[in-house]
Amino acid sequence: MTRGRFPGSVVSPRWSPTALIALFTASLAGAMLVVVLACARHVHDLAAPIHLAWPLLAAGFALGHFAGIRLEFRKQSHIVDLTDVMLLPALVFSHGGSVILAAMAGTAVRTLWVRRQPLKAVFNVVVHGLAATVALGTFHAVLGGAAMLSGRSWLAALAAVLSAEAVTEVCIRAVMALAAGRAAAFRPPNLRGVLTAFLTVSAINATLGLAAVLMVWASPLGGLLFLAVAGAVGAEYASHGRLRVRHTTLSQLYDFEKALAGIVEPDLVIASVLRQALTLFNAEVVELVLPADGTSTCYSLRAGEEDPARHDARHLVAELIDAQSPPLLAPRGVRDARVRGALESRGFRDAIALRLPSDVAETVAVLVVANRLGGDHVTFGKEDVGLAKTLVTSTAMALRSGELLGRLHAEIAQKEYQASHDGLTDLANRTLFSTELDRAITERHEGRYVGVLLIDLDGFKSLNDTLGHEAGDAFLQVLAGSLRDVVGDRGLAGRLGGDEFAVVVYDSASPADVLALAESLSTAARAPVALADTEVCLKASIGVSIAPLHGEDRFTLLRHSDLAMYRAKQHGGGVALHDDHHDRQIDRPSLIAALREAINTSSLEMCYQPKIRFDTGAVAGAEALIRWTHPRYGVIDPEQFIGVAETSGLIRPLTRWVLGSVVAQCSAWHHAGIEINVAVNLSPVQLDDPSIAADVRRLLEVHDLPPSALTLEITESRALAGQPDDDHHVLGPLAELGVRLSIDDFGVGTSSLARIKHLPVSEVKIDKSFITDLASGTADDAIVASVIQLAHHLGLQVVAEGVETMATYRRLEAHGCDIAQGFLFRGALKPDDLVRWILDRAEGERDVARNANVIPLRQVSGEASPRTAPLRGSRGTGTGDSMSQPPERPRPARE
Repeated sequence: MTRGRFPGSVVSPRWSPTALIALFTASLAGAMLVVVLACARHVHDLAAPIHLAWPLLAAGFALGHFAGIRLEFRKQSHIVDLTDVMLLPALVFSHGGSVILAAMAGTAVRTLWVRRQPLKAVFNVVVHGLAATVALGTFHAVLGGAAMLSGRSWLAALAAVLSAEAVTEVCIRAVMALAAGRAAAFRPPNLRGVLTAFLTVSAINATLGLAAVLMVWASPLGGLLFLAVAGAVGAEYASHGRLRVRHTTLSQLYDFEKALAGIVEPDLVIASVLRQALTLFNAEVVELVLPADGTSTCYSLRAGEEDPARHDARHLVAELIDAQSPPLLAPRGVRDARVRGALESRGFRDAIALRLPSDVAETVAVLVVANRLGGDHVTFGKEDVGLAKTLVTSTAMALRSGELLGRLHAEIAQKEYQASHDGLTDLANRTLFSTELDRAITERHEGRYVGVLLIDLDGFKSLNDTLGHEAGDAFLQVLAGSLRDVVGDRGLAGRLGGDEFAVVVYDSASPADVLALAESLSTAARAPVALADTEVCLKASIGVSIAPLHGEDRFTLLRHSDLAMYRAKQHGGGVALHDDHHDRQIDRPSLIAALREAINTSSLEMCYQPKIRFDTGAVAGAEALIRWTHPRYGVIDPEQFIGVAETSGLIRPLTRWVLGSVVAQCSAWHHAGIEINVAVNLSPVQLDDPSIAADVRRLLEVHDLPPSALTLEITESRALAGQPDDDHHVLGPLAELGVRLSIDDFGVGTSSLARIKHLPVSEVKIDKSFITDLASGTADDAIVASVIQLAHHLGLQVVAEGVETMATYRRLEAHGCDIAQGFLFRGALKPDDLVRWILDRAEGERDVARNANVIPLRQVSGEASPRTAPLRGSRGTGTGDSMSQPPERPRPARE
């Protein structure tokens, strides 16, 4: 039979649970009286061989109660016992009233033994009396006038047990609902499980009861045999109950571990631990006390609550536990005054407290489980300590895992932030800016405007070349702060790369507001910045486009802003609003399409700028320079289409075309008897292409050109990005072909000659920024002299580009430079013009040699040639002498 216990609980607005339960108990007593009166005329004594006195039956009912196993669920305690085993013998071998009296007396004995509260005691006695009354009436109603040992008597016995079990179960569920203050408690959480348990217990009780009846009916001594069998069954039943409790506990622990497995946040871990602990221990309150700075933080959860409460205060129970203390077991009636005082300070009747395992000896986190539910006689025991140890171990592991995962999430969040922000300026990068621009366009309200501002600094390359990249980075950081301050919450500022910035202006009231913000940004960009003991002032060119006036998608707006920005740059900086009439430059998609067609149709041209040896004045070779004149767009700056080629995937076919054209031309010259070396700039992007060496080998073989006739120039910073022995470094395979390798733009990077000694190069090319003012006695003169001397010690040849004056030439000659290149000799020439220039120069030198022993330098003037530049990878890195042809007298080149 399933028995229940109930606690006092939530107060109803009109009736307290105690009053409701008292009223319900009185109703059950009245119902019992009604059933007795209704069944009195049907009940009769059976012709049994013996009749048992009611005290003997009462003792049997009491023993049945003591043979029970207590099962706890939430706030209630359920007892599964064998009282109904005595029900059938009582119905058969005693008078009708004796059955009811014995059932109530046996229940009263059990109630007094465990010292239950009066109302609980009365309820249990009345419920068992009502169950016996219903069973008595059911038994005699089904049996009728049939004999006891007939088939009908078996049916009557089963019906009596089932009716008694049903009455008890319904009454227990009802009083649990009254105690909980909600009707939902009346419904069992697992109807199928309750029904299975109900039928199983009823079948066991009916079977044992019938066995007892048959044994006693056969012989009075059979009762003794039945007692022995019943005792054995009771012991087994109790053992099964204990195993079931353990199984339930293990299942709950498994559920606890499973619940913690997917939780990361410490607060969620704590909440889950407290909820599971309430269920595992059937407790009223669970607290987790965590150490904090100078105090303790207590997370507390009470039965019936959903979320833990948090407060910082002293916790006297937790203070009883230190790093070496064993678990604290404080059952009801604990005698230790200190423990009892600590319990009373928290309002606890009983408690278990123990420390969470920790790697830090001084750290004491304590789990406290208090106020065991299930009845006044129920409290915590030693078995609960073992369960608590398992619980705190899992809790400590979950908290540590949560802390580690929390750190990991923080690192992930930081990396995600870094992935969306520029590392130097902390502004939004291109990805985040594009996302924000798309969002601003999508969320723009009717009648409002979204502005797109592209900002490019004028003269930033000169700043880098003059003061160094560190100063340039510092300037960008200051500028980024200014942009952020000016924009504020009106938009988002981002850095797209290099010295190019962008701003998206959210939901502005008018185009004038967007332009006003652009003017403020222009003013902020012109503010002087203190760098390297000097003040630096740069202008900014700002192009503005506004949605929906100039487009309603990101790509159109950015393109129009870019066109407006270039127009602003042409006018010396400032702010320019997009104008369809003025901004008719070639856009990026059109440029990509045109470049692809030019490569496929070989519409590009190669020009060659000669290089002169200092020691003999002879032509040492030439540098190949690409140029492009489009039939519609006219002359297109190489710095414009080379960058587009690198970012659009066209750089590889472009490089193949350039190499093929140069190798074919150089081979033709060699077969014509003009054996000069030709240098080709490789884009930095091509150094990541392992197939470049195979392409060069194939071209040399096809055109029958000696590898030594080809020089490949690699930008300094890119050449030193890896080591020559790396598997993916292309310098080694190129050097094995016999091709000469040259480090271009040397001096503007951050490397040194000490690193170049590990590369298979034969030449360094000093950047023109060190050559331009060489003759003016600046520090550049000492730098160039040092580079030449160190390079010669390493067995490297030195080329100086950007030689435009005789004074510069003389300084380089004095320092022992090997080769010069620049407008002092000649700008870039078409292949046939270069051949004629070489032949004319050789003839002139022979004429001079007939009359003197001096070989003079010749300055050849002529018509300006189209602007050309070497095959480079980024804006502003081309040499000045490759950009334009000199006038009548040498002058520095301009970008």
